[in-house]
Amino acid sequence: MGCIYSFFDCCRLLCPNATVAWWLVKGYTLVELLVVTVLLSILATLGMPVIKEVMESHRVISTVETMKALAASADVARRLPGGDNFTDATTSDIAALLNNYEANSQGLTSSPLQTYWGTSYLITTTGQYATVKVSIPLRDINPFETIATSAGASTNLLVSYKPRGDNRSSVVTSIYNKRHLYLESTDD
Repeated sequence: MGCIYSFFDCCRLLCPNATVAWWLVKGYTLVELLVVTVLLSILATLGMPVIKEVMESHRVISTVETMKALAASADVARRLPGGDNFTDATTSDIAALLNNYEANSQGLTSSPLQTYWGTSYLITTTGQYATVKVSIPLRDINPFETIATSAGASTNLLVSYKPRGDNRSSVVTSIYNKRHLYLESTDD
């Protein structure tokens, strides 16, 4: 063979005093593999309740946030009339309605300016005119106090709010069934 050495010849030259030929060891024994598999399955079994609890709490939090947004939008849709009632309405008519939703009223102007549906309204905050768009931030409408209970595939959400000085609460129930969200709202 001359100058060409095989892999095993090179290994013998590098480790001439080795008692066990490390290049002949092929891998792990069956017992070692079974022990490692059993240990991994025990660790997975111990970790499953923790993983399920984290997933359930994430599902409840996600459902509560979704239901809060749905309850807020349903409440706004129930209390705010459609835009057809305000076609050719004066700003004072719109101001009377929108002031109910403002905790710290910025004082909508009562000038007889004709405002059409979909346009901006004139308001005064510091004595100067500014514009506010038709959309009202939901976070400024009502403070929500939420109590959520999870039971199986449904989550009950108690939403308490205080419109116009009266305490009101409604229960919103969401039931997940085949990727559809069903809402039932009852006023107490």
